[in-house]
Amino acid sequence: MKPDTFLVSFMSWATIPAFEKAIRTAGFQIKSMPIWVKNNFGIGYYTRPQYEPMYLAIKGNPAPPETAISDVLNYARVVKQVHTCEKPIPLLQRLITTFSHEGDVIFDGFAGGGTTAIAARKLRRKYICFELDKNYFDIATLRIENEFAQASFLYD
Repeated sequence: MKPDTFLVSFMSWATIPAFEKAIRTAGFQIKSMPIWVKNNFGIGYYTRPQYEPMYLAIKGNPAPPETAISDVLNYARVVKQVHTCEKPIPLLQRLITTFSHEGDVIFDGFAGGGTTAIAARKLRRKYICFELDKNYFDIATLRIENEFAQASFLYD
């Protein structure tokens, strides 16, 4: 990533130590741990998670957002998921709007069903996404094409 940029990385509570180490090793400074509160409960043996933590980190010294957002973000989960880890587009749009500007490049190293790309493009951001699973890559490609086929003039 370029200097003076933000990183938002979702994770489960169980992977926090590994993510923290990887983020710091990559040269980022962790600034906060926002929480996405979902409108459902997951499965679990002792407790049933209703949230997903994320790290907000910086590389270099980016200008702070014009308006700071709450570190508790309430967004309904996606009901008809195409990927098990799919995030709601409005949640991603809130994060992208807060921590980037029109024309910036949004990177998603775990593209899944392409939701980040759709959110970024709707907000006039460029995007780079990676997905190792060919099935999900094909799903994401089709979703992005379908999302913008009818209204490409609005986003290009």
